[in-house]
Amino acid sequence: MKHTIFILDYFHPFIGGIETLFDDVTQFCSEQNMKITVLTSRHRSDLKKIEKRGNVLIYRVGRNRFTTLFSVLRFALQQRELIRSVDHIHTSTFTSSIPAWIISKISNKPVTITIHEIYDTLRYHLKGPKAIFYIWFEWIVCHLPWKKIITVSQSSKELIQKTYPKVDNKNISVFLNQIDTDFWNREQVTTHQQDGLKHAHTISVSDKLLLFIGRL
Repeated sequence: MKHTIFILDYFHPFIGGIETLFDDVTQFCSEQNMKITVLTSRHRSDLKKIEKRGNVLIYRVGRNRFTTLFSVLRFALQQRELIRSVDHIHTSTFTSSIPAWIISKISNKPVTITIHEIYDTLRYHLKGPKAIFYIWFEWIVCHLPWKKIITVSQSSKELIQKTYPKVDNKNISVFLNQIDTDFWNREQVTTHQQDGLKHAHTISVSDKLLLFIGRL
């Protein structure tokens, strides 16, 4: 059984697009006869340090994405046997990518990173020491020798190539985000529930709703 560890800044129940994506990915992989471990931050004090979500084993260290930078490395030193059992490491931007890469070098394990987006023109709106840090950090992350870089759209791939032309184009793959059609199946919600939701948001029962997924 292949063993993959996901080293992430945040994970379920943290609410966010990246967290939802990796929650779905880890659950799917665990159903494909894969052993899945998640190493992430303990962003709320009421969260368990060790938890099993379905077949996914979750370890929470540090308090946020910045303290996790060091807590993940300390965890790897303390849990050497767990790291040795790993076949592959998967991480994502931003902070967790650094300890994930270091662990991959020490343990001689392949590491993949998912880069959803980069700052691009947003960098020109950043000011002061924070701007310098973010731009410097992003440059480092994009230029580390990853086994594979995954991005979620062709436009994101092109932005990486345009901003960092030295990054090997052959090393970047595009995997589009998907929609769980079972979760969004209209038949799972009764007409009464639909009317109740519309009423709660001051929407007329007769109004039609359109769900837009994307960036405006």
